[in-house]
Amino acid sequence: MGTRVKSLTWLWLLSILLIACQSGLVAVTETTPTASTTPSMTVSESLAEKPLPRSNHAMAYDSKRHVVVLFGGWSNKGELLDDTWEYDGTAWQKIATTTSPPARADLSLAYDPERGITMLFGGITSDSAYTSDVWFYDGQTWQQTEPSHHPPPRHSAPLVYDPVEQAMLLFGGYGSGGQLHDTWKFNGTTWQEMEFLSAGPPITLPQMVYDSRREVFVLRSVFNVTTFEYDRSTWSHAPLEPEKELRIPILGFRMVYDIDRGLTVLFGGEAPAGQDGVWEYDGEKWYQPPSVDARPSSRLYHAMVYDEARGVVVLFGGFAADETYLNDTWEYDGVTWTQK
Repeated sequence: MGTRVKSLTWLWLLSILLIACQSGLVAVTETTPTASTTPSMTVSESLAEKPLPRSNHAMAYDSKRHVVVLFGGWSNKGELLDDTWEYDGTAWQKIATTTSPPARADLSLAYDPERGITMLFGGITSDSAYTSDVWFYDGQTWQQTEPSHHPPPRHSAPLVYDPVEQAMLLFGGYGSGGQLHDTWKFNGTTWQEMEFLSAGPPITLPQMVYDSRREVFVLRSVFNVTTFEYDRSTWSHAPLEPEKELRIPILGFRMVYDIDRGLTVLFGGEAPAGQDGVWEYDGEKWYQPPSVDARPSSRLYHAMVYDEARGVVVLFGGFAADETYLNDTWEYDGVTWTQK
C-alpha cells in the first residue's frame, strides 16, 4: 500500500481502536482481499482517453446534463490531482476550466439539482493540511464561494443533497483533532451547524446516502458495525436484528443509493476473506446478492455514483489489493457488472 495511504490507514486504525475500547466493540483483524475477476464479465472497447489511475478521488452525478463529474485524488506517483473529468456513459472527457480548486484528495463532492451545480468541500491539500473551502462547478468552470461561517477543516466527510430541505447535508469527517461527529447543513449560501446533532454517531470515516424511498439518510463507517439513520430530527441506530446487520469491518468501501431499485449499494474495501464485493441494504436487512459473480477486482478508496438516466451504478479507479492504482470504469445494473 502506498506511503500516504498507509499513514492514513494507521491513523484511522488508531482512532478506531480508541473508539472500540470506549464502546466495547469486538476487536477485528484487518485482512487484504484477493483480487479477482471472472470470465463472465462484459468488456467493451477501451476508452481512448480517461483519467489517470488514482484513489481517494470523488465523483458526483449531474442529473441536469446527465454526466458523472470526477475531481482530484492521489495519483500512482503519490501526487495530489486537480483535474476535472466528465463521463457520459460512453466516454471520459477532460474539462479544461479557467479556474479550478487546488489539488486534493478525500474531498466531499455532491450535486445540487435545485441550483444546477456540483459542490466541492474540503479535503487533504498536502500531507498534513486539511481545508474547508467551498467550490461550485456548473459544467464549464469552477467558482469559489466564501461563507463567513463554515465547518472546521476536514477530509473524508460525506456530503449528500437533501431534496426536502433543498440543502447539502455534511457529516463528520477527519480533522486536525481527530474524528469529527458534527452535522452541518448548507443552503447554497450559508452553513448551519445542527446544534442538537453536534454529538452525532461515534463512528469513523463514514459513507452516507439519501434513501429517497424511506426519506432517511443512511450512514455506515469503516469499523463500527452498526447502520445509523437520520430522519431530519435525530441520528439513531437502524432497527435491524443482529443477523440482518452487516457486522463486518470494511476499510475503504464506497456506498451509493440505487433510486430505481430503492436500495443502498455498497462495494469494495478490505474485509474478512470472502466478504468483499457487493452488499445491498433495503432498510430491513443487509445481504449479498447471490446472482452477482462478475465484478471489478477487489479495491478500496475508489469512487461510485448512481447514474439516474441510465439506471446504473458507475465505479471508477481505486487502490487495488496488489498495491496498484486503477483507472478502470465499471457499471452495475443490479444484476451484472460491465467494464467500459
